Amino acid sequence: MASRSSKYRKALQYIAELEQEVEPEMEIISPTTGSLEEDVGVINTSDSVGESSGSGNVATNNNIENVDSEVVEELPDIPTTSSTSEEFWDEGYRFVDEFETLMEALRYIAIVGQLSRNFLNLLLAILRKFGHPDLPKDARTLVRTPKVAHEIQKVTGGKFWYQGIEVALKNYFNGGIPEATNFKLQICIDGLPLFKSSSTQFWPILVKVEELKDCPIFVAGIFSGQKKPDNLESFLRPLVCELNELQLTGLNFFGKIVSVCVSAFIADSPARSFIKSVMSFSAKHGCTKCSTLGIHVQPENKVIFEGVGAAPRTDVGFRAREDRAHHKVIRTPLEDVANLDMIKNFLVADRLHLIDLGVSRKLLQGFLTHKMTSFNRWSSDQKVHISKFLNQSKLPCEINRPFRALDSLHFWKGTEFRSFLHYISPVIYIDFMHNEGYNHYLHYFCGVTIFSSSAYKHLWPVAGRLIAKFVKDFPTYYGRTHMTSNVHNLLHMYEDVQVHGQLENFSAYDFENHLQFLKRCVRKGSKCLEQVADRSKEFASINVAPKQGQKNYPRLTVHGVKVTSCFDLAPNFKDQWFLTTSNCIVKFLRGEMSSTNSLTLIGILYESKETFFNCRLEDEVSELNICSSEINIYTLTSLSPWRRVRLTTGSIKCKLVPINLPPRPLVYFEANEFSDSSLAPILFIPLLHTFINN
Repeated sequence: MASRSSKYRKALQYIAELEQEVEPEMEIISPTTGSLEEDVGVINTSDSVGESSGSGNVATNNNIENVDSEVVEELPDIPTTSSTSEEFWDEGYRFVDEFETLMEALRYIAIVGQLSRNFLNLLLAILRKFGHPDLPKDARTLVRTPKVAHEIQKVTGGKFWYQGIEVALKNYFNGGIPEATNFKLQICIDGLPLFKSSSTQFWPILVKVEELKDCPIFVAGIFSGQKKPDNLESFLRPLVCELNELQLTGLNFFGKIVSVCVSAFIADSPARSFIKSVMSFSAKHGCTKCSTLGIHVQPENKVIFEGVGAAPRTDVGFRAREDRAHHKVIRTPLEDVANLDMIKNFLVADRLHLIDLGVSRKLLQGFLTHKMTSFNRWSSDQKVHISKFLNQSKLPCEINRPFRALDSLHFWKGTEFRSFLHYISPVIYIDFMHNEGYNHYLHYFCGVTIFSSSAYKHLWPVAGRLIAKFVKDFPTYYGRTHMTSNVHNLLHMYEDVQVHGQLENFSAYDFENHLQFLKRCVRKGSKCLEQVADRSKEFASINVAPKQGQKNYPRLTVHGVKVTSCFDLAPNFKDQWFLTTSNCIVKFLRGEMSSTNSLTLIGILYESKETFFNCRLEDEVSELNICSSEINIYTLTSLSPWRRVRLTTGSIKCKLVPINLPPRPLVYFEANEFSDSSLAPILFIPLLHTFINN
């Protein structure tokens, strides 16, 4: 259950969308008139669903029933703004009922909206004049701004505020008792520059509890100075002492003891080498996972890592300084944390920095600038056509950022590179790579896709082999000088996934979002740390654990069906496709509630699906062929035969991302060559975070 502040932010975003007065996309289907091509298909009433080459026969799920083709099925009308608003007010602003007084509601708005003191004083003056004389005159009285000046210490190189993990967690539960009996902590430490015209920067210590999926990121402490902390001892020692105390005694919530352990430290490469007090990632002995030795190359003036299969580092060897060239003179205080493995608990497979802003961006930028010399140069016209194709491809509502043109690539965020990798790159690269190069890229695509979901856990060993082969052959296709630390660290992704689960379990995305929140808390250039400490405590006072309640999923909505908290189905092209547990592709039409209050989905099941690619793997273990169907990627080359079906929500496997395939290779293709998207072959790729029972 989301916190009230997150609901409020979603509410503001939703109001902005309503003000644009844009009607949602709707693909009207009339089964009686057959106005669209898919409704002229053959109605198959057989009990088995045929599958194309490479897929085999698929048995019909017991939860799927044929619908009588003589029954007239009509879609609900497109929801109007008024009906949408009614649902929105019921869902988005339901938390307003929890406020007991106007002052409490105003305080909530002031903190979440980060309203300035002058604006609040003006608002209070107006409200006091018109019927609310009981309200305070000053904004500081309203928001109850805490005093933190006495908590801030002067340290070498700057100032340091440390409130602690225990304080943050107890403030979050606000007198309540957690259901979990164990808290696994993920800790992120990173630098945050505050201004473009000043070197002032923060180094926050952020904490996330793996068992609390919907809770906010906690701020344990923040260092503020003109550069990173000079003294690791003064910066990290308070954290080390508290972690040891918590692991020894646990957290006491009114008699219930919750045990605490450290799951992982998450940071980018520079911050990771800093807090471990080891050589930089660009040094010859810079790899934190294995003992491979980097090579300095000219004229690029950088260190590359060609080694594959080097001896892994161990916690014992790290503490014994077996590789002295890997360590700096000063030991990190983190070595004193009990039960902390200095190798396994410091992750390198953070998908934000290693994959999305690392290898994926490196490859795409290399193709645009023709740095990958074994592949043909992309012409200006081809870049324009690719950009038009990107803009034309619409992503489901669960993905907030749409595709942008290639000329704005340097502005792309990590989530955009993630969407590009998983949902569009196989379509684009297949036309711009030679066969061997594309097969090599599929090693990377399939490996990262498999590691991104526990639904593919049975394929994780295969993904480890795919990634190892990709790194080993990387110099052949992209050049030896591109073997940087990010490419090398892909070799260690399997190790981290084995210990910590799918890649999303230890992503830095949530931490990076909170870093931007801290940056927005700074309103002026003086006393930056005091401002952020005040705002952090104010937010902690309203970001408390929600009351326990039953989750109302699945349920009907004005737009369609909400299957889970992060999974919607709606009757428009980008949001209406899903995969069943028997691997059938279904197009959602509408949902119905039965007399027994059970939800039924009405949809069209298509039977002409085919595999999109075959990835060949040849390594020292064996030879393998990985079909796209093994990771639930299919194409519909024809929208017939089809049959209308009824399904229960229990038959859903995942939501699908539909990508209209171009009628001919993108090398020669112009994006305006087809106008009716329903006529094109469609590629379907699972929306990775929507696997049911993942």
